[in-house]
Amino acid sequence: MAVTDVQFKQLWRSKIEMELPDFDEILSWDDLFDGWDRDKMPDAGAATELHFALELLYGGYEKLATRFVVRCLSYADRAFAEDKFRKGKWCKASFPMNRGNAERVRQYARALLGKKFELKTYHASAEDIIQYFTIHGDWKDSHSHAFWLAAVRMALIAGDPSRAVEMIDEASSLKWHQKEADLLADIARAAAKSQPIKDERLLARLDKLFDKVRSPKWRGSAKIFDEPNEQRLELGAIRYRYFTAKDGNIDWDAVIESIRR
Repeated sequence: MAVTDVQFKQLWRSKIEMELPDFDEILSWDDLFDGWDRDKMPDAGAATELHFALELLYGGYEKLATRFVVRCLSYADRAFAEDKFRKGKWCKASFPMNRGNAERVRQYARALLGKKFELKTYHASAEDIIQYFTIHGDWKDSHSHAFWLAAVRMALIAGDPSRAVEMIDEASSLKWHQKEADLLADIARAAAKSQPIKDERLLARLDKLFDKVRSPKWRGSAKIFDEPNEQRLELGAIRYRYFTAKDGNIDWDAVIESIRR
């Protein structure tokens, strides 16, 4: 089923309408940097703000979403300014993956605010994630596979399909997410030959996965770790960049619309 045949806009709207009091409460009393010195995962803190913003965008609450995007960017910017990922007492063990994930989130926040999406910096953050798992070696669970595959999606969004294929080939295993890994590898190989990709069968395979993950009801398998919020956005960006865009640039407003439509 093509992406244009599945409608989720009203589902997103209804979901957010029920949750609006929660968002308002967060903004009314939550001190964004409360407990900052004890924060072990500043990348996760920034990501949480982005997740709120994305769901609000899908529900059509753009002004409220912007407030959370700004919070996300503030949180990430402070972490980078203080080099918290390496210097934070409780953060060192997750370096450089924490830095990579924070930059990943920060660049999405910048894009959603209409700021420059810094491709080289973003691409380097994908390598941070790969480096972490390369250093630590023994990674076999779905959590690790999900983040490795995130780096693959990031390489594609950064416009480096060849590196995306290399990342998949370098993985000892991606069995927990093998179907998506195979799909991304095929997209990357096709993109390395010509863009935009004109393979309708490949687009149909992508849309089958995209239509599943962009549903507001999808949260992934109970037994397998997924990143629903990032995965929706990244698959939408990949779809736009390689199957729609004429110049390789990503229209982030169009990506948001493709998710919530």
